[in-house]
Amino acid sequence: MKPPVELADFQRLDLRVGTVTAVRPHPVLTALSILTVQLNEPVEVLAPGSGAIGLAPGSQAAVATGLHPLTAAGLRVTACLVTGPVTSQIPDGSRLS
Repeated sequence: MKPPVELADFQRLDLRVGTVTAVRPHPVLTALSILTVQLNEPVEVLAPGSGAIGLAPGSQAAVATGLHPLTAAGLRVTACLVTGPVTSQIPDGSRLS
């Protein structure tokens, strides 16, 4: 296992809530899904396939944004799923951190 993440490092994440507008399987990595989430603008979000269960267009999810660009089998993303679905209505783009 990797060493624990320091709290200060975790606090640097930009956690936001947004509305899911699309869910699709990753074209190459079958264990991953790609979500389009509306924050202040649409953002492509990488999610484990199990994390996308219960997420459909119109539901809300919490995502970590502002990550260094990551390329996963040809898809470039700057956000990843933290949790979903969010059960209370929160305005898109609202910060959680």
